[in-house]
Amino acid sequence: MNIAFLCGCLESGSDGVGDYTRRLAGELTRQGHRVVAIALNDRYASDWARGTHRDRLRKDANVIDGPIVFQGGDDVGLRVLRFHSSLSWGERIGSVREFLRTQSPDVVSLQFVPYSFHPKGIPFRLARRLQSIGGDLRWHLMCHELWVGLGSSPPFRHRLLGAIQRRILASMIARLRPCRVDSHASPYIELLGKFTQHVGRVPLFGNIPVEPQQVPRDDSGPIRFCYFGSVHDGWGIEDAAGLLHRIAAPNGRTPQICAIGSGGAGAAAAWQRFRTAGVPVEEHGRCDEPKVSALLQSCDFGLSASSPDLIEKSGAAAAMFEHGLPVVVTRAPIWGDRFVSHVRQNCPLAVFGDAIDQPMKLERRQPAEHALPEIARRFAASLSTN
Repeated sequence: MNIAFLCGCLESGSDGVGDYTRRLAGELTRQGHRVVAIALNDRYASDWARGTHRDRLRKDANVIDGPIVFQGGDDVGLRVLRFHSSLSWGERIGSVREFLRTQSPDVVSLQFVPYSFHPKGIPFRLARRLQSIGGDLRWHLMCHELWVGLGSSPPFRHRLLGAIQRRILASMIARLRPCRVDSHASPYIELLGKFTQHVGRVPLFGNIPVEPQQVPRDDSGPIRFCYFGSVHDGWGIEDAAGLLHRIAAPNGRTPQICAIGSGGAGAAAAWQRFRTAGVPVEEHGRCDEPKVSALLQSCDFGLSASSPDLIEKSGAAAAMFEHGLPVVVTRAPIWGDRFVSHVRQNCPLAVFGDAIDQPMKLERRQPAEHALPEIARRFAASLSTN
């Protein structure tokens, strides 16, 4: 297939959806598809154009003078076209229109997050602008996020902003008439079904490639729980610490957290509260991908502060699942038991609810497995048949 991806930003390591797009596009290229990734609102693009990051380019890359850049992807010659956010939307849309006219893609896949295209998450004119690229284009829409204010009792400002974002998304679907609208999480798929019947699920793959390790199993030391990513407000840390003790105690062992990443502003206080609750924390900070993969494989479980309903869209959880880790989900479901069966089916290594009440029966670490190649094959197959 000939596939064009559209997203906000493609700077490696600086945008989660951009990293997702690069990895998916790169894998599809490896599998023989013709792929280009286009960033429409990339505040890092000017650095590439000035040459600051040209040392990252592969030898076969062709750098065009100005804010538009082609570059080699990771291990493949992925074609990338990037537009700086300071350019007028007229310039960006006009250039994309002309470029896609020369490429004749079979499908244009929009990787959508409201905040990728507007700093406050309200890209009012985006649907109309994209529609103007070409009425004969065949669109696909991948919704990584829908709108804020989902769940129980959100604050008024989130309800108001969420209502605006919902209308923007509805307009996007109505104007582009995508052949398919996908998301990762079961609640999102149900909500999207109110706009179109052509809805599906694309599983999320991890953003850390598996680096096979020979890790001996140690049943005598602490049970290691990996936490990967940022620490957010509202996490019931004392309750989470209690869960970790409940899992470790029947085995005559103690819990220990292996924390990977900067963790954000609240991390230091959170880890100190875990230590006060009797759970030691081993902090590793930012690490390169091979080191992260090795640390994941040194642990017995993953640990997530997400809710079970949304674990399907957690990039950190996806990375832990791929590394064979059962992931202990410490928050209560947002929507009660409504999506529990879907989550258990789609994420069999997610540990939550009554499963924690039987710690001796919990799944143990499984062999690591690359998920991306199969997800890419299924993604391409779904676009070719819809």
